[in-house]
Amino acid sequence: GVQTCALPICRQSAMNRRWPSLLALLVAFLVSATAFVAVRALRAPLLHGPTGYVLTDPDSYIHWRLVQRALNGEPFNIRWISEDNAPVGRFNEWTAPLTILGVGWVRALEFFGGLTRDRAFELGGLWFGPAIGLCGLAALGWLGWRAGGVALGIGWMLAWPTLVQGMRVTQCGNTDHHGFHQVIAILMLGGCLATTRKRSEEHTSELQSHS
Repeated sequence: GVQTCALPICRQSAMNRRWPSLLALLVAFLVSATAFVAVRALRAPLLHGPTGYVLTDPDSYIHWRLVQRALNGEPFNIRWISEDNAPVGRFNEWTAPLTILGVGWVRALEFFGGLTRDRAFELGGLWFGPAIGLCGLAALGWLGWRAGGVALGIGWMLAWPTLVQGMRVTQCGNTDHHGFHQVIAILMLGGCLATTRKRSEEHTSELQSHS
């Protein structure tokens, strides 16, 4: 026969079943995030020079200069870079979203940390890579859970930070675009897998309701 259930009761029952999984996922994220930040913090003292913290590579300097220019009032879609290929300069091939994130990150440090603009800009460049990495870590846990359950979400969170490429582009002092591109790839691929599973569950539920 057809089994029915009042919609609010069904939703409450489903939520009650999800709480243990969500709690386990949250604990795993906190453990992974703590280890993630601690490992990257080991590098921070090595980046402290006579005039403050430095960045890790030329591309990071160029990108963070774009953030500085946007903070000083220029538009986000900066077209020309004078600091590279001097004295001629060159066309800027990087897109605005990363610059927007950098500006938002610096202003958040100013607002919530009570820092001056210069100090927020310096520390923002130091911790921009790890901050992007934490966003990717959270996305991996959530989408992994949606795609294959809590075990997959925890597995993804534990495995991804150990990859050499992931560690390199989310280290302290890295403001380049590769970490941001990794997060986009995680959202695209993980989102596709999570959506596929959801549609499969809906299809199975529909077949069961007509059986």
